[in-house]
Amino acid sequence: MPLPISRLLFYTVVMTIQRDLSHLKSMKETEERNAVYAKVLVEEWAKLAQERGTLAHAVEGTTMRHSMAGKCARQIHYYLTVGDEGITNPFDLPAYWSTGLGTAVHGWWQAALGNLFPNAELEKVVHLPQADSSGHVDAWLPDEKIAFELKSINGFGFKKIQESNEGPRYGDFVQACVNAYALDAERMVLIYLSLEAISRQRARQRDIDEVGRIAKEFHYTPDVFTKVAEKEIERWNTIRERGADTPRAIPDPEVPAGARVIDPSTGRLSSGTYAWQCAYCSYQDLCASECDG
Repeated sequence: MPLPISRLLFYTVVMTIQRDLSHLKSMKETEERNAVYAKVLVEEWAKLAQERGTLAHAVEGTTMRHSMAGKCARQIHYYLTVGDEGITNPFDLPAYWSTGLGTAVHGWWQAALGNLFPNAELEKVVHLPQADSSGHVDAWLPDEKIAFELKSINGFGFKKIQESNEGPRYGDFVQACVNAYALDAERMVLIYLSLEAISRQRARQRDIDEVGRIAKEFHYTPDVFTKVAEKEIERWNTIRERGADTPRAIPDPEVPAGARVIDPSTGRLSSGTYAWQCAYCSYQDLCASECDG
């Protein structure tokens, strides 16, 4: 049966509206306008961070930050020798965005923990004289002797940690171990809070509970973190001793054992694979300029 004239007219008008977008601004103009207003928050965060400058070491006069734990040996060498003044790859806006979100999440979590445990010490300073190092632990429960390390993480990274059963990221784990060791803790808790939730459907398929869709925590005792911390401190001292001869060696188990970075500009390893860590190194260009393969 043919459609009534009124319905045909309706479909004609609707299709014309959907197909003719000439009354709208061009896509290029729209993108440029979005770029003006979308970035106001991250630009403000970047400005505040730049005005504040580099945060001082937790203990004045120490040469090593605990946040450098688990990083490439060569990166640590540069940090110890040229410091912030020698940085060739400073933060860009996406880096300020990621750290800004992480800082906000840390503050909210610390406030909530403080409400639940009034004795909690937040951003507690830790110091290892034998390593000439210092840092801050995100939270410390002195009565229970529990040291907390909190990490915010993107959705992709969180899925990998939550679903793979491979444990936490190596650098995060080593940093937490060093801090717990410095406090002579009885328990170390490493927490991940995801910036994106695992979908309900995906969680059901993988038997992940409600909290597990956004959070994961790992608990360790001194028999684990003491060995890791002492090994890391020994590595720092070796880097100091070797100086300019320090290899481009990344201790992360993701990197094949014995592999070395032979092209810092791309992260290419002697094993033929690639290390993602180079792309996030503040000394990448400096390292590349001094690397002869």
